[in-house]
Amino acid sequence: MKKIKFIMSTTLAFALVLTSIAILTPKASALGLPLYQILYSQAKDAADQIPKSLKNGDMSVDLGKFKDKHGNTPLKKSGGTFQNGDWTLEPDTAGHLGYNGEKKVWKLKNPRKNNSKGRVASLDKYGNVIGD
Repeated sequence: MKKIKFIMSTTLAFALVLTSIAILTPKASALGLPLYQILYSQAKDAADQIPKSLKNGDMSVDLGKFKDKHGNTPLKKSGGTFQNGDWTLEPDTAGHLGYNGEKKVWKLKNPRKNNSKGRVASLDKYGNVIGD
């Protein structure tokens, strides 16, 4: 009988703890949507700074327009620095994620920009702008 009372009281205490955590913890969706909107807005602003001659869509950079010193493009090679005029693509090795959950693979830079050593945008492996 004592075991049953102990199990019931333990179960009740556990249920109360779970209920209080569920009530006091904000929902992930309540936090996620505003964060997504902020990160998407930053990526959109970064994409707006890129000239149309380098893009193949509103939020996508044409990786085939960048070449390294041997003529390779980021489509064929995943490392090294690629250039198109003043614009450069460098590998992003930090492993951070963009607004859409994709890993940031490339840093698009323009040395004429003064922020963060010229970084304008972060791109995924397909050339989509996913961060600033």
